[in-house]
Amino acid sequence: MFYLLFYLFSLFILKGYNVEHYNNTGRSTYGIVFAHPLQLVKLERHGWLALIDSTHKTNKYDCRLFTLYIRDTYGCWDVGAHFFVSKEDSDTVADALKIIRRFGRHWNPWYILADQSHVGANSIGKAFSGLRDGEQECAVIFCTVHVMRVWMSKIYETKAWSLMIQAMHKTTKVSCEELIKQAIRVCQVPGIKNYITRNYLKNSHQWALWARQHSPLLLQITTTNPLESYHSELKRTTSSKHDIIGIIQEIWGLNFYFLILFNNFYVKKIFVM
Repeated sequence: MFYLLFYLFSLFILKGYNVEHYNNTGRSTYGIVFAHPLQLVKLERHGWLALIDSTHKTNKYDCRLFTLYIRDTYGCWDVGAHFFVSKEDSDTVADALKIIRRFGRHWNPWYILADQSHVGANSIGKAFSGLRDGEQECAVIFCTVHVMRVWMSKIYETKAWSLMIQAMHKTTKVSCEELIKQAIRVCQVPGIKNYITRNYLKNSHQWALWARQHSPLLLQITTTNPLESYHSELKRTTSSKHDIIGIIQEIWGLNFYFLILFNNFYVKKIFVM
């Protein structure tokens, strides 16, 4: 493992990347964080809203690949940073986010859009302490597509599910919470009642659109689909038989492709007759 890490770090240094390997002794887990300086510049400049998601089956060690994704001034999506973790728990992911903050010292996100997982929300809360430490408060908002996918399996009573969908798209907090309570009242299954009460009554600011009415961009970007598309493109050329070096080389290739593609878009000239 030592020689693998030495060779891996040598490759990163040749490519000009910031890279760090860390161990979480309390969890017996480890991770590798890497980001190019140009990516960090974009993360600091445009990362007030960042998407975060993980993907699996990209390497034979079963390490999860996490990516931070940001949208620039031109409306183009780009990578802010990557990290691998040996186990997807909140402490290990939080350690990686803290390292990324150290790489990009001026990155102060206002919102991080994630799937509906306690790991993601808890890790972000640990990495961004907010006002209690005199920092910018970072809100975790959930991908609406992931939320509705969960509802399809968990809230299988039609009336309750329909009311929850309506609640998600309400523009005021009062009307949203009224529909949630109505869904709880009309539901005939005690387990679903408890599920809605426990998971959605007190945190509608994370999944409902009333909390995003102040920002047209937040209303436009409600899902992690752009990042999932990036991961799908990456997994098209990788497999669970790759080692870490193999998958990282594929990441470099894909990031370089998008860099050239977007740079050509930026400098494209428009001729007026």
